[in-house]
Amino acid sequence: MKAIRFLSDQIYETGGPGKGPLFGEGSILLLADVGSALKDDVTEEYAAGFLQRWVRRGVAVYVDPDADADEGDKGGDGTIDLEKLTVDQLKAHAASLAVDLGAATKKADIIAVIAAASKPSE
Repeated sequence: MKAIRFLSDQIYETGGPGKGPLFGEGSILLLADVGSALKDDVTEEYAAGFLQRWVRRGVAVYVDPDADADEGDKGGDGTIDLEKLTVDQLKAHAASLAVDLGAATKKADIIAVIAAASKPSE
């Protein structure tokens, strides 16, 4: 079964700007729940494409809904495993955290900037 986890708050705008279902940061959307989220009867093919579009935009990642919270794309402490994200997903994640990536464009550099910004001040 396919599912995605949103990396930041997202709204699926239907009926005009700001109108439509809100998917909160960290929420999981199952393939089977796409139709009910949209209040529409959708085919499995449409639902799979709907999930894929969020992932391609870099605002969600695929997850295994049957895996424990400590597995999949999260580390043992429940944080997102940055190494498993694409560059676009890392950029979206940085934006959701209000982290300025500066000149970082390579995956390793982006991860380093996010990690440095996420460390608690001493």
